Amino acid sequence: MGLVANSYKHVQGHSRGSMYHHLKACRQYINLLTSEPTPSNELKHLKGFMLELYAYHAIKITITPRSFLSDEVVEIDPSVYSLDILRGYKSRGFLLGFGQGLWEMVPEISQLVEARREEEKRGIIATTAYQEQYASLLSRLEGYNALEEDTNGLCSHEEQATAVMIYQHGLIVYLQSAFYPDMLADPNLAAEIDNRVEQTMSAFYSLFVSESPYRRMLLWPGTIMASVARRQEHIHVFRAGFFARASRTPGAVKMGAKIVELLWSDPDPRAFGPRGVSYIMTKHDISLSLC
Repeated sequence: MGLVANSYKHVQGHSRGSMYHHLKACRQYINLLTSEPTPSNELKHLKGFMLELYAYHAIKITITPRSFLSDEVVEIDPSVYSLDILRGYKSRGFLLGFGQGLWEMVPEISQLVEARREEEKRGIIATTAYQEQYASLLSRLEGYNALEEDTNGLCSHEEQATAVMIYQHGLIVYLQSAFYPDMLADPNLAAEIDNRVEQTMSAFYSLFVSESPYRRMLLWPGTIMASVARRQEHIHVFRAGFFARASRTPGAVKMGAKIVELLWSDPDPRAFGPRGVSYIMTKHDISLSLC
């Protein structure tokens, strides 16, 4: 119940939550759940719900932007490297009903970003030992095809495809930011990022102004992509999406909107991209998992 309660706090936008510590506390309970014999149908439905809720947050917390000066390392629960643990549950898909292949790449992305972060702390800025792994992972992200997967989500295939596309671009930008401290220094990369923003902004807006269940779930990639928006017409669309007047706007979405507004208005060149999100959150003492 602690996980459910803390999830509620995050949906409401409490910026001083402690999702990571709740997840660590829940890990032993989750291990018990996965090792227990199959329960009755009613309890099986609840078990599936709890496993998916945990998996969703355990995955997302590993890629939450944070200060590169922070010494806290977010440990990855080995149980979420594969989402096959959710197979067989009728509740499967209420959170992770799209892009299973993308979700399963997140732990690897997180580990690589953390490894690159450790290199930077040692003063290694140029080409690194992780360049080959970076190129391989980037290629897999670029080539991911959601149509090859059997999805079981609560939304239409069109909405699922849209959500996948937004996450795909968000994860790519997040990974690139770890290997490019100044993402605008390379004209080719800067142009590529602008193109990704162009591709995602209308999709982001269409889901955020709707009553789609994905609205809350797209906070992370929406924030990441908004953080690399430079042109006023792009910023205008993202701003409209975050502040869209759909009913029951989750508090966490409003907090995400606050973060990107602070980023867009900050003249410091560090206020750009995923690193810029970390910079803004640190500067303004905001702690939000963006889950």
